[in-house]
Amino acid sequence: MHAQSHHQTTAQGQQMPLSVVARSQAKFDQALALHKHGQFAQARELYLQLLKAQPRHSDALHLMGVLAYQTQNPTLAVELIDQSLKINPNNAAAYNNRGNALQDLKQHRAAADSYEHAIALKPGLAEAHNNHGNALKDLQLHLQALRSYERAIALKPGLADAYNNRGNTLLDLHRPQEALESLEQALALRPDYAQAYNNRGNALRALKQYVEAVRSYDNAIALHSDDADAYYNRGIALQDLGKPQEALDSYAQAITLRPDHAEAHYNRGIALKNLGQYQDALKCYEQAIALRPEHADAYSNRGVALQDMGQLQEALQSYNEAIARNPELAQAHYNRGNVLQDLHEHALAQKSFDRAIELQPNNAKAHYNRGIALKELGLHTQALASYDQAIALQPDFADAYNNRGVALQDLHRQQAAIQSFDAAIALEPDLAQAHYNRGNVLQALQKHAAALESYDRSIALKSEYADAHFNRGVALEGLGRYPQAVASYDRAIALKADYARAHSNRGNALQDLKQHLAAIQSYDRAIAIDPDCAETYSNRGVALQDMQHYEAAVKSYDKSIALRPDLAEAYNNRGNTLRNLQQYQAALESFEKAISLQPGYVQAYSNRGSALEDLQQHMAAVQSYDMAIALSPTYAEAHYNRANALKQLKRHREAIQSYDKAITLMPDYVQAHWNLSLCQLQLGDFEQGWRGYEWRWKSDDYRNAARSFDTPLWLGIEPLRGKTILLYGEQGLGDTLQFCRYAKPVADLGARVILEVPQALKGLLGHLAGVAQLLGRGDALPDHDYHCPLMSLPLALKTELHNIPAAVPYLSSTQERIALWKQRLGPGGLKVGINWQGRAGAKIDAGRSFALKHFERLAGMQGIRLISLQKGDGVDQLLHLPAAMAVELLGDGFDAGPNAFADSAAVIQCLDLVITSDTAVAHLAGALDCPTWVALKYVPDWRWMLEGESSPWYPSMRLFRQQRMGEWDGVFEDMHAALLARNDK
Repeated sequence: MHAQSHHQTTAQGQQMPLSVVARSQAKFDQALALHKHGQFAQARELYLQLLKAQPRHSDALHLMGVLAYQTQNPTLAVELIDQSLKINPNNAAAYNNRGNALQDLKQHRAAADSYEHAIALKPGLAEAHNNHGNALKDLQLHLQALRSYERAIALKPGLADAYNNRGNTLLDLHRPQEALESLEQALALRPDYAQAYNNRGNALRALKQYVEAVRSYDNAIALHSDDADAYYNRGIALQDLGKPQEALDSYAQAITLRPDHAEAHYNRGIALKNLGQYQDALKCYEQAIALRPEHADAYSNRGVALQDMGQLQEALQSYNEAIARNPELAQAHYNRGNVLQDLHEHALAQKSFDRAIELQPNNAKAHYNRGIALKELGLHTQALASYDQAIALQPDFADAYNNRGVALQDLHRQQAAIQSFDAAIALEPDLAQAHYNRGNVLQALQKHAAALESYDRSIALKSEYADAHFNRGVALEGLGRYPQAVASYDRAIALKADYARAHSNRGNALQDLKQHLAAIQSYDRAIAIDPDCAETYSNRGVALQDMQHYEAAVKSYDKSIALRPDLAEAYNNRGNTLRNLQQYQAALESFEKAISLQPGYVQAYSNRGSALEDLQQHMAAVQSYDMAIALSPTYAEAHYNRANALKQLKRHREAIQSYDKAITLMPDYVQAHWNLSLCQLQLGDFEQGWRGYEWRWKSDDYRNAARSFDTPLWLGIEPLRGKTILLYGEQGLGDTLQFCRYAKPVADLGARVILEVPQALKGLLGHLAGVAQLLGRGDALPDHDYHCPLMSLPLALKTELHNIPAAVPYLSSTQERIALWKQRLGPGGLKVGINWQGRAGAKIDAGRSFALKHFERLAGMQGIRLISLQKGDGVDQLLHLPAAMAVELLGDGFDAGPNAFADSAAVIQCLDLVITSDTAVAHLAGALDCPTWVALKYVPDWRWMLEGESSPWYPSMRLFRQQRMGEWDGVFEDMHAALLARNDK
């Protein structure tokens, strides 16, 4: 608050008779002396005596007016001086003092007119020029005021008040350095000038010399200890110095001296707010408003305190009150915009910021917060323009660069966003938010390692930054560092227990760690916090699916879809689970719904192809994979799935190209390598096929079956003469029966062969050629030099089509058991053993088995005896035979002992023919050198190749192939014809 100085002047006496003049002058001089010495009551009494004697004594009336002004009665002062001027209109001093009284009455225009009369009468009256400047200043006519003060100084260079007032006006004109010089001139003229010290402090504050400003206020207070304004201004300077507690003490002193000092109450509120004492600040603002009901700034800051206290509606009302009192108060419009932002009224917030900017175009923060409102409205381009304007106004505005980066990210201008975040960090290296946002952009660019560095920097600056810990977890997941990701999510949750997304993402990381139960528990916690998050239900469904809780998984997906019917991901995941439930049509519909919701959903197109394959619609599947590849040419899984579909169409050469493409895109794609090898083997490319077949150990299907030994794996490199090697079965019984033949070629290399097989096969393989010691799985292993799984022996021995060890029989039952079954079967007829069903539900059995009823026509042929070799799954079909069809059963004791195929082998050796699906029975019959017909699906297992009736593995075997997918009638027609031809022979 600036202090202005007014000057009163006294008048000269009038011409009267000498005797009267002498007496009158003596009394006037006495009154004037008392007046000058501050004895106002005595002076007033003498002035009244003079006026009683001489009612037209203009000087007495004038000085009575001055006395009224000095005793705080400016209205009476104006009346008395006006009476004086009617008597003597040429009294310049009276006009000057009349102006002072009018100034106190806030009648600044009238005061200025009065001073101008004084100056017109007495141009050299410096005090009138000084006071005229004060009136002009109050009329906001600062340049004219400045000229008046300078005229006063020119007339009276020693007039300290004029220098003081000139300094105040220069401050109003934002010329603080000149103001300081003027005020120091006032103090040079009058060193004990308290008001000049106070105003000098104001000039120093404007120059941001806060310490010197406080000293200047202290000087003012030392000279004038009851100067409330000096204490008030001192408080503002202390606040500028970041000393709010000392500022509070200074405001308190100002208020003690002047309880009605509204500005002191107001600024005390600001200091309390800065100390976080919002309730006390609120009281101060309300006291300021009580003292000055039109105090718009107090209403505005009252709103800020209410906003900080979370009372947003009350804050909004307070801002409205401020604007009602001063529609031009830019800060109130700005603050109103902020609270509307907090109330999520972004459109209204934008309008408030627009008004603030209209009133104060250079308010960088208003442009900045306008940008925030526009971002929330999805108007990212306009938001960017607002941030740019804020930066143009304040080039070192780090927060504006930070939010500008966010807007650029929203506009998918990722590189520009990074540059903006970098600019923010260059301006403010400790701006945690900028490092965090920079990490987000890098994350979106799949630069997980760089993103992690940014998140780590953000956390180093702000260790309690829950969002940074959360996104750090996302980056770690992207890097495949799942345990660390879980730890990062745990830290986010520790900081913010109700952080639903962190619980959900924690579940995702646990999923990647195959900790499905823990993942489900994490998803359940996320759902407890946010029961309406569709994505969490969808991810929970995936975890349930991985635990093979398929029905529960579908329910979780259905809940996700109920919450968010447009969540394509949930439909996609639901389709995968329905495939596991073998509900292929429903799965297809789910994938198609996902695609309708998200036409560019690559994974859904690929999964749709898989469902079409399940439905045996392989051509349509290829088309679906082609759509996925068109959308994402680098999607390796689509190329892999396409290859599988092409293989089912017997387009193996094209399939190999697709497998190769998948592997090029993903060199460690285990399933692609392995299935490529199966395709190569099926085409007879054994060299490539056996090498690729070793990828099986990295696949999910075989990883758990891999064995660990102290001895090295033998793959044909090291010489075996004099060495002991352990060979062991690794897959199904049929595979062991087929590949146990390699024991003899290995023994022929000079090795002592130990063969480990499933316990159930020990009896059957007891006399296998080349085996020095036969073990059952679980038996103690003797010492050995090397080991090799049976299915790797073709690679080790460089097996090609021309050198398959196909000498049969290499298995045989005992003569006693053969004789027993020969007697039980009896003579007569063409004895045909039949087998039609593999292990039901097994993935490998898909399409291989057929219904027993297909044998009906064969059963009706003359002299044919069908004898069931079927055990386990499929036996129930014997209860529902067609009326004219007969199948002989071998009794409950058939293969009932611990030795698998003990009876089957003996029976087969008593039969004329075995007709079977692709099961272990086929391998057993082939190994026994029994005439065997195998019914094969359209695209059979790799070992049966793609064409031809013979098998390079079993010389006594004949292959009957489907000509169309899924159609067995043609196969049995061919068998019927073959039997007729056999009988004819």
